[in-house]
Amino acid sequence: MVFIIWSVLFLIAVVDAREHRIPNKFVVILFVACALYQWQSTWNLTSLMYELSAGLFLFALGLVVHILRAMSAGDVKLLAGVGVYLGWEGMSQGIFWMAVSSVVVGLMYLSLPRVLQSHSSFENAVYLPRPVKQNNVPGTRLSGATGGRLQMPFAPIVVIGLALHSYFG
Repeated sequence: MVFIIWSVLFLIAVVDAREHRIPNKFVVILFVACALYQWQSTWNLTSLMYELSAGLFLFALGLVVHILRAMSAGDVKLLAGVGVYLGWEGMSQGIFWMAVSSVVVGLMYLSLPRVLQSHSSFENAVYLPRPVKQNNVPGTRLSGATGGRLQMPFAPIVVIGLALHSYFG
């Protein structure tokens, strides 16, 4: 079951990095796989409800961030599945490692325009995500740039944070 969860997480991260969107079918598969994983570990309905409440908590937290326009709706739904996977016991460490990966990836995103300006041949060698149609602004060089702002996909950050949590946690 863990293999299925990580496969879906990897798929979600790749799609979000390329297209800046997370398909609902992948999120549903992730949520169901995480719920089955929690059910399989205890075979207790009360314990499953306890872990589902952790997913509901992360969903609510993500919804608040979405209302503040700092996260997209797909990311909010992704957090629900991640909350079920982590459960209440692993949530604090999971959030910590997601924050660490957010800082690292954010610093890389901030340095990318400078690297591309100083090395024009480097732009052809580096894979850049496909431009998103609604965010395609003439004169911008990076996907997801709107009005001078660079939008960073959140799913890869979540997956990197979960991987760090699995390794160090």
